[in-house]
Amino acid sequence: MMHTFQMRRAMRGAFTVTELLVVIVLISILVLVAVPSFQSMVYSSEEALAESQLRGGIRAARDVAVRSSAGNDGAAVIFFDRGGRTTVVPCVKAGELIETTPSANGTRVSRREVFAAAGPAVQLPKNFMLRAFLAPQTITDEYYGFNSASTGYQVNESNWVFPETDFFNVESNAAGLDRNTFLVRFEAGTGALVGASTEPVLVFAPRRSSTERGAAPFNTFRADKDGVEDPVRFVRRVLNAPGLTTQQKTVLLGRDSSDVVMARPVQQLALYDETRLASALRARIDPDSGSIYVAPRQTGDVQQFGGYTPKYVDAQPSGIQISRINDWIEGDTDLDGQFEAGDQGDRPLARLYTLDRYTGSLRPMPVQRKIAP
Repeated sequence: MMHTFQMRRAMRGAFTVTELLVVIVLISILVLVAVPSFQSMVYSSEEALAESQLRGGIRAARDVAVRSSAGNDGAAVIFFDRGGRTTVVPCVKAGELIETTPSANGTRVSRREVFAAAGPAVQLPKNFMLRAFLAPQTITDEYYGFNSASTGYQVNESNWVFPETDFFNVESNAAGLDRNTFLVRFEAGTGALVGASTEPVLVFAPRRSSTERGAAPFNTFRADKDGVEDPVRFVRRVLNAPGLTTQQKTVLLGRDSSDVVMARPVQQLALYDETRLASALRARIDPDSGSIYVAPRQTGDVQQFGGYTPKYVDAQPSGIQISRINDWIEGDTDLDGQFEAGDQGDRPLARLYTLDRYTGSLRPMPVQRKIAP
């Protein structure tokens, strides 16, 4: 009798199959509700962090400018590194280069400002990218123009350009024309924003390779070693070296050098998630570059990438693609050619900013929406 009583008591304390199924269903419902909310919370946190990092990088660059002597402006230079990473690098003007380059009429001599890193880089969360607005006629033969055939930038139209700093042959010492980006520039001493009408500058950004550095002047001025340790000092050492000719200095720091990026001041930026842009374009993210652009697969076998420029992962007419990117950045997220209210199809996903002239702070920028006829 005692044994039977204990069994009945144990059975009363157990769950039936029906009760277990009810509990599993309830848990499943809670998971279905909670996981998207949690993912949304995590994403919002990363998005806020991306904006915070961007603001911090720009603020650090302005601080560099305020502390600099007259004529040595500061700048927040935007870099993209393969793997889906964007960084903001505080830089300072390190000097000016008298550059000599071939032209149709012989040799062209021009004066170029040279900037170099003057503080630690600030990195944005993975997949969060930056683009800059360039007005019509801003793209030239030397600035982004060499890549226009593949990326589709239209010289006579406005463009939201991508920082093309890591799509080049790192084994070559003469792939500088494949490196273009943009910067936010501040006046030395005052920290006032420098307008976007100024000419492109050169930014010293040494390539990650010792190849083709065995002959003069590369063997004496090792950008991959000395330049990494103290970029500003390296640039000034080259510019002031009495033993270097103008041509040798051009080879080391001119627009053709792979250790240099050409950049132009801008006043409007777009912060966005590359994966969301790719989804709207129905494009894939390149596994190596971490972007919608194809990157060289390996740096040890780069001969096939000579004169390399970024190309879209999924082939289609470049002019159409850049137009779709511009529309998406500006709020046409369903890419139907119209800008509707959020509940009718569009929900702007890129954050657009303009920069305050006096403080350099980011200000949300309203979009001039296009209305389809």
